[in-house]
Amino acid sequence: MRRTQTILCLFAAAVMTGGCGGSSDAPDAGKAGAGADTKTLYVAHHLADCVGVGPMECMLVRDTPDGEWQLFYSQIEGFDYEPGYDYELRIRTEDIPDPPGDASSIRYILEELVSKTPMSDEAGAGADLVIGEWRLSSFSGVVLAEAGFDPVPMLEMRAARGRGVTIVFLDDGKLGGYSGCNRYTGRYTIEGGHSLSFGSLAGTRKMCPPPLMELETLTLKTLEAVEGVYVRDGATLELYGADETLLATFEPASGVAGPHVASWKLDEITPAALAEAGDEVLEAVKSLSSGETTILTLDLGADSQANGFSGCNRYTGGYKSYGRSMLKFGNLAVTMRTCVGPGMAIESAYLKALGSVERMQIVGSTLELLDADGTPLLMYSMAEDV
Repeated sequence: MRRTQTILCLFAAAVMTGGCGGSSDAPDAGKAGAGADTKTLYVAHHLADCVGVGPMECMLVRDTPDGEWQLFYSQIEGFDYEPGYDYELRIRTEDIPDPPGDASSIRYILEELVSKTPMSDEAGAGADLVIGEWRLSSFSGVVLAEAGFDPVPMLEMRAARGRGVTIVFLDDGKLGGYSGCNRYTGRYTIEGGHSLSFGSLAGTRKMCPPPLMELETLTLKTLEAVEGVYVRDGATLELYGADETLLATFEPASGVAGPHVASWKLDEITPAALAEAGDEVLEAVKSLSSGETTILTLDLGADSQANGFSGCNRYTGGYKSYGRSMLKFGNLAVTMRTCVGPGMAIESAYLKALGSVERMQIVGSTLELLDADGTPLLMYSMAEDV
């Protein structure tokens, strides 16, 4: 479900005074003059904030399984709505002569309850559907109201911030993303298909302008309150709190992003990466731990480009990530500077190790680059100036 600043109202003739105007995209069943037609109507498992005569909650409905959710301001006679279930209904509409000015001109009558599917149905979500990167589409009105934020400035601010708010679910129970200003990492657990909980989240400590820091505070507070998740048609991820309260809506993110997109400094070239190295290289690498050489770096960009310092020269090239846990570098271009001391020997071992990388994993603020068998080759920590 895409929450937009312009809220589409279902059934133009049924909107009460004080609601939003009708939409030509609304399902035919609610249009004036629809007569006594019978139609299929799909009802979402949670209510949404809306405004009629005053603030209220409305059902979300659509007339096709993959249509856009729209607010429904009326009632359906014979239908007892229970949150936590998705419904497929057959309804009949009848015109109401001379309705009161603040009431619907159409009656909606339940003909048949075709299906009632609980959120806990394994087919509705589960870890296999959440894996990947998602970008925040909107916080719910409830979350914004409790935080005292005006939704419009929040949307404008998010649009101006290129990275926005993201969440990346990895297939090993780890997660990461951007919280508005900083990157964060942690773990998650999904049980029963829809029950979602997050462990403690660790993040960088960069300071940003107050609006972004406020957004970050709201993001982290919202994530702490998450108890459920639902994925609709693979295109919308919804996070829920207690009592099936919608907290936030996310959409698939485009491009490359995630907790690995950052600036890293090398901590270790592992023994596995040095198994075939000569004595000169092994002796040179000892200076890495002693702090006697310049720090080696790796910048992984959102544009699938990598660059950094390899001990003597700068290097740059492309990389690909697969499933947020697989990573492989393309051909790397290296400057041609000649150095004295251990730099050249370290550079040779480092670039060779990068060429063998097939996988990655992030633990807290540590990035591990692994070979195809999962053996660590290079260990990094997040650069302090990020």
